[in-house]
Amino acid sequence: LESLNILNDNKIKKKPVFFTTGELDKFKPTAEKFLGEEIEIYKIPK
Repeated sequence: LESLNILNDNKIKKKPVFFTTGELDKFKPTAEKFLGEEIEIYKIPK
């Protein structure tokens, strides 16, 4: 994440975006817990 400058960019506050092939209801709460912020998440077909 640091290499993508998602966590270190204080000038522009954007929601991190994730793409998953798994269950959204399981992934989103876990990701938000570890990142400490709201995320955008999209499900893509396997």
